[in-house]
Amino acid sequence: MENTNKHAPVILSLLSIYAFILLGFVFHTSANPQIFGKYTFVYFIGLLLSVILIVPLVFLLRYLLYESKFLMFSKKIIFTSRRKTITLFILFIILFIASELFFRIKYNNRHDLYGSTLNQYDVFLQNKLSTESNLHVDSDGFRNDEISKAKPRGTYRIFVLGGSTVLSPYVGYNKSSVKVLGDMLNDHYKNQKIEVINAGNDWYTSEHSLIQYLFKIKDYQPDMIIIWQGVNDVYRSCTPQEYSISGYKSDYSHFVGSISNIIDVYFKEKPFIAINSFTYQFLLHTFQSNFYSDLSGFLSKNVPSKNTYQGVPMHDFQSIEAYKRNLKSIITNVRADNVELIIGNQPYLYKDHMSSLELSKLWLLKMFCNNNGKYPDIQSSITVLNEFNNATKDLANANKVDFVDLASKVPKNLSYFIDDVHTNENGDKMIAKTLYEFITQNNLINF
Repeated sequence: MENTNKHAPVILSLLSIYAFILLGFVFHTSANPQIFGKYTFVYFIGLLLSVILIVPLVFLLRYLLYESKFLMFSKKIIFTSRRKTITLFILFIILFIASELFFRIKYNNRHDLYGSTLNQYDVFLQNKLSTESNLHVDSDGFRNDEISKAKPRGTYRIFVLGGSTVLSPYVGYNKSSVKVLGDMLNDHYKNQKIEVINAGNDWYTSEHSLIQYLFKIKDYQPDMIIIWQGVNDVYRSCTPQEYSISGYKSDYSHFVGSISNIIDVYFKEKPFIAINSFTYQFLLHTFQSNFYSDLSGFLSKNVPSKNTYQGVPMHDFQSIEAYKRNLKSIITNVRADNVELIIGNQPYLYKDHMSSLELSKLWLLKMFCNNNGKYPDIQSSITVLNEFNNATKDLANANKVDFVDLASKVPKNLSYFIDDVHTNENGDKMIAKTLYEFITQNNLINF
């Protein structure tokens, strides 16, 4: 008789590995948690199923490791552990093929599993928000609850324009600056209905905001426009090979940005042999995004990277003139529509003396303003952002437009910033508070 304790260490070792993997997914916090302040509903169900699977897993391991004997037509059939393993491997291949077919049918409109769909592109704005994202996006492409294009009677409607610093994709919807501002204003004007709509988006420059206002937002009959941006216009001066198709052009047409992946797919030189597995992409993405993410998040916040920020002095940021032109056009057009306008400047983390931990968080200009391995050093980054912020203030003052100095209100440390320019919950709250106080103290909302 086979010793029942013979394979116990093997089973225990495999179960320990399974437990380690399972714990890795337990120590994760979803971007927009719904249960226990940690998980989405779907993610929580997945965890429960993984725990329940431990019991059948034990039986499966016992079955695979022990020899099985049974009679069939008076003949003794023996299934050895090796035979069972081969059978399991064949089943695994069948499941892999089934999984691949499932993903390819479900995502047949994508080049790869996590590539964008047609709904995430815009003919004029390059990219737009889609309900497929997890950012609480409505059917009109705003990070907002659903609204009607026709403004309801008695409603005061505010649109906030800008890039990713307005969108605030790294902060949950309910704690993002635009949502917090809306909540604060509705609490203040208790008997009135105020809609504050986040129209910000990744990559958007002043040119995107101008196009967006003229050909989309005007149709929603806004009463007020709030806009702050700058850094996306800054790096349009640069021509990194990954994101540009030519030297600088004042209409920004050289910088393909968010559609660079499309250009890569269709115009880059392709390998002679390429394997593109959606199942592999799914598994890789699942582990990279969720596996012990709480631990990795803690370490990224508290342990500085060994890489130093080796920028070089840079002075030629020619997109400043295009930025002034675009901002002036925004002012002219918004005013022509008798819409209240508030312009803010760009908060940023750069400062004269930065800790190694703060330096390790800087990536934006290092990536998007990198020309042949050279990107702006800290002093150059401070200088150019101050130049754009001063231009913003000067244009607002010259045209008698309300100006809010957001850059001076958000402290330059990691208690308020995630990276170069993106703020965390505290930073978003500070931005919302600054705008709220400016609006209410100056009585800018009139019903």
